[in-house]
Amino acid sequence: MPWYPNQAAWSMPVNKRVLRRSPELRKIQNWLVACTNVGDVWRQEAVSMIPALLLGARPEHLVSNFLSANHAWPLAVFCSFLLVSSGV
Repeated sequence: MPWYPNQAAWSMPVNKRVLRRSPELRKIQNWLVACTNVGDVWRQEAVSMIPALLLGARPEHLVSNFLSANHAWPLAVFCSFLLVSSGV
């Protein structure tokens, strides 16, 4: 995703149903599941990443989100902190 800072986000041009059922993509799907399970990869919709980027939160800021329908948005803010604080 060219709009995400430091090229730290990417997408695959295939929907999850095809990814799960395609024998050709099985290794990639298994890798994604394994990486997600150990916390190396976070999967979420691109639109869910936008509020955290627009907020411009920095590591020294305290952020709370009371309106989120899921827990991906706070995770995106946390990931932004990691990117900023690590200098990536």
